[in-house]
Amino acid sequence: MDSFPKVSIITPSYNQGQFLRKTIESVLNQTYPNIELIVIDDGSTDGSVAAIARALTDCPFPHHFLHRENRGAHATLNEGVELASGDCIGILNTDDIYIPERTEFMVRTATGGSATYVGGSSDVAPVWVRLARAAARLMRTDLCRSQ
Repeated sequence: MDSFPKVSIITPSYNQGQFLRKTIESVLNQTYPNIELIVIDDGSTDGSVAAIARALTDCPFPHHFLHRENRGAHATLNEGVELASGDCIGILNTDDIYIPERTEFMVRTATGGSATYVGGSSDVAPVWVRLARAAARLMRTDLCRSQ
């Protein structure tokens, strides 16, 4: 594994325009050097699309932005996982933010390095997963799709 494994941060969005600038800025301000950001708008009608486009204007790392019809949260996350090319995945909801060192701490922990801090406040709780394509296939099963 590289000394800086790529981290794909997936941000699903649905009518959260008032939070998007701060959410995306929190990813742009990460101290970790190898990030890919995936933002998928799930059919918002509140100006979220324009807010996302503005926030990504000066994105310093690879990113994907998709806007499409509403398919639901599970389908959106599954799509994000399919697009992800990272060794690790973080889920950041649009009403949450990362502290600047969040990605660095989580990679250090996930790869077995020592970390003095893992976690965050109860309202900032992304799910970190070692990306295995087998796991991505499991996420696409009917058990995880919207009913």
